[in-house]
Amino acid sequence: MEAGIYETATLDLAKEINKILPESLGYKEFAKAVAKVLKDEYGSQNFKSFMNALHDELGIEPLNEEAEESTLEKIASELKLKYPELRFDQTSDRIDVFGDENDKVTFANAERETKFEDGYRMFDVEDDDRGYMVRIVKNK
Repeated sequence: MEAGIYETATLDLAKEINKILPESLGYKEFAKAVAKVLKDEYGSQNFKSFMNALHDELGIEPLNEEAEESTLEKIASELKLKYPELRFDQTSDRIDVFGDENDKVTFANAERETKFEDGYRMFDVEDDDRGYMVRIVKNK
């Protein structure tokens, strides 16, 4: 397809969305509705790309470190639900995993190959002084 066809489709979609938006709709409600569509239809793997495209269309700065923190918060929240026996402490650039040594080993074995959103991965190491350490870190 040519670029002109995409532009026409985009304009048509924008017109249709605008038709169904109530005049009294606040920005928070609109954001919640868009978020629901993103979660339900597009999946979390597309959030950052969507936000960067939106920022580009609006002419504002691309996502910064705050977006990275949001990604860590999301990963920590999902892991807390999946592994309630462990504690996931978020810092500015990683998540530290705390709990019973056996629970940490079980977690590490289960998540070793997991590729989390935005290039994060699980890292584990046995330390003589601190015991078994598990973290979620940015893959560099």
